Amino acid sequence: PTVANNAKNRFIVTQLFEKGIFDIKDSINLVADKLNISKHTVYLYIRQRKQGEDENE
Repeated sequence: PTVANNAKNRFIVTQLFEKGIFDIKDSINLVADKLNISKHTVYLYIRQRKQGEDENE
């Protein structure tokens, strides 16, 4: 079975966030372009990831 693009993209963004990729200038736009999603979606995935961290603390 194939993983839905939404779930796959969310996983990729989460992994990149954990590696600190988004500390690099313009990385949000580059990732959005490569995944063919909007930068707003990337920000949404990052925000959801951060909220998950807050709930686990």
